[in-house]
Amino acid sequence: MSRFCDSKRFEYQQCRTYEPVVSIVVATYNEEKRIIQKLDDLTRQNYPHQRMNVIVVDSSLDSTRQLVRQWAFQHPRIDLVLIEELTRMGLAHALNLGYQSATGDIVIKSDCDIMLERDAIRTIVSTFADPRVGAVSGKQLLSNDSKVEGGYRKALDRKRTIESKFGAVFQFDPFCAFRKSLIEKISEKSVADDAEMAIKTRRKGFATLFEQKAIFFESTPRGVVKRLLQKQRRAQGHIIVAIQNRDILFRKEFGLFGMVFFPITFAMLVVNPWLVIAMISSLGIAYLLNLSFLGGLFGTVVIATAALIYLTQRPSLLAGFLESQLALIIGWIHLIIYGREYKWTMSRE
Repeated sequence: MSRFCDSKRFEYQQCRTYEPVVSIVVATYNEEKRIIQKLDDLTRQNYPHQRMNVIVVDSSLDSTRQLVRQWAFQHPRIDLVLIEELTRMGLAHALNLGYQSATGDIVIKSDCDIMLERDAIRTIVSTFADPRVGAVSGKQLLSNDSKVEGGYRKALDRKRTIESKFGAVFQFDPFCAFRKSLIEKISEKSVADDAEMAIKTRRKGFATLFEQKAIFFESTPRGVVKRLLQKQRRAQGHIIVAIQNRDILFRKEFGLFGMVFFPITFAMLVVNPWLVIAMISSLGIAYLLNLSFLGGLFGTVVIATAALIYLTQRPSLLAGFLESQLALIIGWIHLIIYGREYKWTMSRE
């Protein structure tokens, strides 16, 4: 396979008629309420079913695997493999099992709680017609109304659109695809498996992209507490992956990814949350010690304004940024006190 150079814009070639065998890995834990909906959703994809195989890796305590067996019996034309874990080892372990069992040229990760637009698989696979492409993330559309999350997503997608023009995307979504020949085992305690896979792919010199037309639908918790709990777990994962790969920072051999894009992401994930903590702490100390009346007043105004923006969710872009910073701070605190949280129960909203 040929590699690419990201020192200039990456013009990749898509082919809608490119139809390699595709393995779709779905990891499940107590998903009896939506596993059938998920499997039915895959059968509605505008992609040849004979070129698809589905791998369900299940560690449930409910009736998920029985429902999968029943569905497979009712849909004999779908190549479905059920891998049963006797002990729940976490998402990363389940995905490793699924990736190892994949027989397709392209491996797709698709979480159980997301639904795909009808052309999503064909669109994301079409990017791999270019042999320089190693990994691709799809685009999330919210299936419920959340101005804060919508604002955050808008900012993230703009960032990834720019990175994608140079084949240098790091932050992936739960609908993403990888070239099977490039897949490596991910850490068993990974909390950001897709980002870890993306950066492993990028290290090998292959492009990592954000495909805006490969659309999936996902809901986000409506409650602030539940949403922050979900986002801080993802934040933990991105923080860990960024720190583990800090040797990429400002390395010329990684092109613009090493010199520009990864340092920006690293600063956002690792440095900026501590700058926010330091700023708030210094303002609070100045106010409590009455070191500066104007400084304390300024700090009060800044914090009150930020709180007002977040609570009113206006403007949504700024509210989304504030929530992402709050999630990162909580994620950092959780990592320091408890360590990484690689097992959790998904929100049922």
